[in-house]
Amino acid sequence: MLPIKPYMLQACYDWICDSGLTPQLLVDASLSGVQVPTEYVQDNLIILNISPTAVRELDLMGEPISFSARFGGHFRSIIVPLDAVQVVYARESRQGIALASFDEGFVMPSEGNSPSKEDDEGNFEKIKRDTPIKAKKPSLKLVD
Repeated sequence: MLPIKPYMLQACYDWICDSGLTPQLLVDASLSGVQVPTEYVQDNLIILNISPTAVRELDLMGEPISFSARFGGHFRSIIVPLDAVQVVYARESRQGIALASFDEGFVMPSEGNSPSKEDDEGNFEKIKRDTPIKAKKPSLKLVD
């Protein structure tokens, strides 16, 4: 029997997609077994768009989570152990479920501070350091 974490992840993903929003994962890329493009990792964290239009062969119920996503226009295999998933949330509303405990004062990275940006087709591109970043206050609403 699988632990409850994959069921919570799948339920939140379904809720976000059914609401017409974009599901994203905040992943701790420093943990063992995480395979993500390291050039998009900042402060050991990476934000991954897992919307149906941005990924292929998404398996949220497996251990580890696996899928393919476009980075810089090329599909790359992504592997994320369940323990590395920190938060699953909707990009637009910033509502979701924290699957890890955080120290008091933790601030979730905002989309503008993400090390990568996504175009309309789900491609990720490295943000140039001289690119101005729009500041917006991050927020996270925990759901009981």
